[in-house]
Amino acid sequence: MKDGLKLKKTDGDTVVNMHRALPGFMDLLTQQDLTRQTTGLAIYDAKECWVAALLLASILFAEREGNEKAMVCFSRVYNFVAEHDLDNCWKMKPHLNGKGIVSLLQMKPGPQVAAYCREQIVWMLAHPDGTEAQVQQHLLEFHDE
Repeated sequence: MKDGLKLKKTDGDTVVNMHRALPGFMDLLTQQDLTRQTTGLAIYDAKECWVAALLLASILFAEREGNEKAMVCFSRVYNFVAEHDLDNCWKMKPHLNGKGIVSLLQMKPGPQVAAYCREQIVWMLAHPDGTEAQVQQHLLEFHDE
């Protein structure tokens, strides 16, 4: 019995990621026009448990809207992910790490760098064939705003 209750250290992280991603997936279920960015960000946040998070969001959605509508919305989101090759976008490696962003933008390291890391991911989801130079240009423009 004692051995049956043991969990891997990563199991807790997976559950946390799934629950953090739920609002994003709930939003996706209600959107008529899905985009690579919003869909990809939800998947990026949920990581490997994105299908479970989408399924859980669909179950919660079904409580409000009914099973049939929930299944239609689930299928629409799932098919969008497949059509746009987003199922593994959570494995996507940013072109620039935090040090690279600090150097590019000539800023001090700190929590504000996370916003630029996130903006980089958003841009890369919208431009899957984008280059490092294009990301740098975008971040420079984003920084100037």
